[in-house]
Amino acid sequence: MPKVFLKDINPVRGAAFRDMEFDDDLVRNYDIFDLPDGMVPSRDQLKEIWFTYSLVSNFLLNPALTTGSEVRLENGVRWLRAVQQAYPRDAVMAASLYFLEWRRHLLPATDLEKLRSEATSKLAQSAYWQQRNQAFGFACLLDRELPSVDPRCTAFLATPTGSEMSK
Repeated sequence: MPKVFLKDINPVRGAAFRDMEFDDDLVRNYDIFDLPDGMVPSRDQLKEIWFTYSLVSNFLLNPALTTGSEVRLENGVRWLRAVQQAYPRDAVMAASLYFLEWRRHLLPATDLEKLRSEATSKLAQSAYWQQRNQAFGFACLLDRELPSVDPRCTAFLATPTGSEMSK
């Protein structure tokens, strides 16, 4: 994969927004679950590991996506609205917010469609988010469907430490 330069993308919590260059040698997305046990990852590789774990746990497996609890659903919407202020170009947050608002059935259809349109635009305008969507499939939230999670990830998350993957 060629080097990709990104603007205003923050792959690690607390990092300053800046142009970033991702190295061709980095293992990305679900492929992080194929990294060898005992490997000492570089700083950039750690960012990719963190990004994948964060995207999956905070968005693809967010309990608010499937809950029957109105309180949990409301909390999910409030959390996304708050965190989206810090990451206004984040397509996965926008798609997740649309899906949760659709599940709540509280917004007028025009407001809901506006959220969908904004999320679609964020995805369409960003090669970065298009790459991430190819790997994680979060845009299906805009079609009111839940994304599937790679079996390597679900197997890893099902183990007490994740270290039993290679056994």
